[in-house]
Amino acid sequence: MSNIENNITNAINCYKQAGDNLSLCRVYCYSDNMKAAIELCQETNDVAACYHLARQFERKKNFKEAINYYQRAGAISNAIRLCKENNMHEYLANLAFQGGSQDLLDAARYYETVPGQEDKAILLYHKAGHTTKAVDLAFRANKYAELALITDGLTEKTDPM
Repeated sequence: MSNIENNITNAINCYKQAGDNLSLCRVYCYSDNMKAAIELCQETNDVAACYHLARQFERKKNFKEAINYYQRAGAISNAIRLCKENNMHEYLANLAFQGGSQDLLDAARYYETVPGQEDKAILLYHKAGHTTKAVDLAFRANKYAELALITDGLTEKTDPM
């Protein structure tokens, strides 16, 4: 066993004893042992380790796995960014619903620019509390089913504007 391999083995043992999942994940990724890094993240759900693994997958252009581990890390904005950069429309709406209102708006604005995806933009605007924008877009895009969903949720307490 070479000196480097011996050092890596010692580091792994020390990090395991210390319960330092992030450092352990880093060592696994450094030594290109992605299987061990994945197992670690799945077993521990350590947010920092999952985030590090997501960055490694992104660097290797394995965007589906990167999105998965950004989700596990709670880094929804990063997952949304990857979807937008790589035209992964099919994942974006679900991710936006997991995030906050800014994530909803960000995804809605994106979908508004993608032909044929106005229905998703309308629902995301509505969910983000931008009902006026959702209604306006529904009329402009002739999306009356989405308009009906919005209006079904209106009550006498809803702001008329």
